[in-house]
Amino acid sequence: MKIILLMFVAVVMFFASCQKTATVSLQKATFKVRGNCEMCRERIENAIGDLKGIETVQWTAQTEEAVVEFNPAKVTQADMEKAVAKSGHDTQNEKATDEVYKTLPDCCLYRDQKSNHH
Repeated sequence: MKIILLMFVAVVMFFASCQKTATVSLQKATFKVRGNCEMCRERIENAIGDLKGIETVQWTAQTEEAVVEFNPAKVTQADMEKAVAKSGHDTQNEKATDEVYKTLPDCCLYRDQKSNHH
């Protein structure tokens, strides 16, 4: 009888813990991030993805937009944009310093209209 009761309690606690993690409400943000190529995509997605609370991130060169699913209790869009700017890419609200921007490979120099886009 004790074994059945212990198994029942264990099952109830398991489902209760699953329910708590499922209640986290993710938000979606879409914002502009300047860039040109696949190397830009990797750098931008890594800058955002390395932050705590990021669920998914996707950046597209054609639209120059990042689409991010995140936990707003752990990270904000402002945090994401600051991380991207530190990696050398301008966003709609944050600008990369010239010092960091100039360290990007030639193909990633989106401010320079003459750069080779991949």
